[in-house]
Amino acid sequence: METNEHRSRPTHRRNDRASDPNKRPRARGFVNSSSASTSSPALPPFLWQEHAVPGTEIKYLRTAKEVNVALQSAKGPFGFDIEWKPCFVRGMPESPIALLQLARPDQIFLIQLTAMESFPPRLRHVLENYEIIKAGVGIAGDAKKLWRDYGVSLLGAVELSKLARVTDSPRWAATKPNELIGLARLVQIYHSYQMRKSMKVKLSNWELALNPNQIEYAASDALAGATLYQHLLNLDPGALPRDYTTNYIGGRGEAYVRPQAVSLQTGVAIVSPNP
Repeated sequence: METNEHRSRPTHRRNDRASDPNKRPRARGFVNSSSASTSSPALPPFLWQEHAVPGTEIKYLRTAKEVNVALQSAKGPFGFDIEWKPCFVRGMPESPIALLQLARPDQIFLIQLTAMESFPPRLRHVLENYEIIKAGVGIAGDAKKLWRDYGVSLLGAVELSKLARVTDSPRWAATKPNELIGLARLVQIYHSYQMRKSMKVKLSNWELALNPNQIEYAASDALAGATLYQHLLNLDPGALPRDYTTNYIGGRGEAYVRPQAVSLQTGVAIVSPNP
């Protein structure tokens, strides 16, 4: 997240995260989940630069035209997240989604919706395409907000808490079935990293031009969703998508079937007879 369709330009210094948060340094592999500890205070931070494909750069997009071009060939699965400007006045309405993040190891998109005059058609296509997986934690709430703020549905949505319970059920047997498992906890358990959750950054103004700390935060959160999705699937490759994937149409969760189309006005799906 920096400036207009800002693709970072590599510097000559490797691993210089502070001076160039968009540049990816040398990667470090994940630790086997069986050896992960949930209490170790010495876990390294999860940084997007260390888990992206070499050469990957953040695309920080602030116009609909930039988004339509950047997402023209976008393919999932993506880690998904949203951010918005906090409101500290009781009784005031919640601010609309300011930033929408889509990330996979070779593509990271930070899309600043509040900087745009209209919602990008190509982004709508990606979000309403059930074949393009979007994975995150608390994704049901994100889907409802997306519909309230922009009238856009979210299909092919994977709740990582549910996926963890499907593919690694013994570990979570003692937890409540519908209880969310935080992203930080999932990263700690399955990747042996810790998320850097700065409240100062989280509660910052996401409607302004993003600073390096916001870029780091947003990119790392979204990429963690993508890497967790793949890791959890690898635990049980035979898991059925219908058991952990939902189509949120008009903000309402529906079974993961194959709709032929979604009415952009009503959010109602036209469903194929062959799910």
